[in-house]
Amino acid sequence: MQSKIRIIPESIVLLKLTDEEYFNNYTDYMSNSRLSLINSDEGGDFSNFNSSFNTEYSDSFELGTAIHSMILQPDSYLISDFNKPSGKFGLFLFDVLKFRRLGFSILDSIKKASLSANYYASSFSEKRIKKAIKEGISFYLKLLKFEEHESKKTLFLSDTNKEKYLKCMSSLVSSEIFELVNPSEDTFGIIESFNEYAILCTLEVTIEGEIFLVDFKAKFDNFLIDHFNKTVTLNDLKSSSKPVKYFMGNYVKKDEESIWYNGSFQKYHYYRQVGIYIWLLQAALALKDIQYKPKVNMLVVETMPEFSSKIYPVNGKYIKAGLGEFNKLLTSFLIWKKQNYSI
Repeated sequence: MQSKIRIIPESIVLLKLTDEEYFNNYTDYMSNSRLSLINSDEGGDFSNFNSSFNTEYSDSFELGTAIHSMILQPDSYLISDFNKPSGKFGLFLFDVLKFRRLGFSILDSIKKASLSANYYASSFSEKRIKKAIKEGISFYLKLLKFEEHESKKTLFLSDTNKEKYLKCMSSLVSSEIFELVNPSEDTFGIIESFNEYAILCTLEVTIEGEIFLVDFKAKFDNFLIDHFNKTVTLNDLKSSSKPVKYFMGNYVKKDEESIWYNGSFQKYHYYRQVGIYIWLLQAALALKDIQYKPKVNMLVVETMPEFSSKIYPVNGKYIKAGLGEFNKLLTSFLIWKKQNYSI
């Protein structure tokens, strides 16, 4: 199927957005994450295009969020001095306080919180209530007295995640990664660094002569504009629960034969993500007459011993493959949507 995708230049908006603004205010926009919902190679299906993302609690997601926030937005976040209980129990206690402040009784707040946090939602017995009160009262009382910082959002971590967080941050701060996204004052005006910027635009997709318009969004972890070397570098920060050396895939020798095994980069189709993102970023910067050589790096830290971190440059082969997958997936989806929804 012949198709062509171009970005409508006058539609491009490059701006700094919080995660809350990005995820809540532009829900009708297509994105790389939404493409994963409809990609069969990622367990998706076209009929999922209006589905919500899985928001089930995850210790690894909590840890990854803390690392991202404190490396890329340290002026907007801080980590709590006191730790929360791990797993859904911590979420449950936050929700108990939320419902109490809405005026519900203690018992009703506990019951509502068990449902909203999905903490033993279908089997919250009297015995479970007593155990929850006994084990959670200390944290609950600290939370009750807690006052949010006037200009920074506080992130709460469990004991285990706090320990991992400190080791990951130590690894990152002492590595080339921190220096990369935080250029020294010596480079002021030569290398510009931008964290957590979003791009909003409209794509014009032409399929066998028929034109479709698609609103698209993306959010960059970090990008650098090097005016001396005439380069623009997209940096994407990832935390991995596996050894960092396996992230980009690797060869393993078996029976005197080298066999290739995909890593997280291939498994989660990060090549499509960075391919789309550098394409969008180049289009946005071209409007400012910045047309420099593009580079892409994956910045990876492992959330397990030895808590190593590493910079992986992404070669052009993966960028091309990612854009090819993007074109094929979006084209197939628009054809399917037209046939089923008469767009």
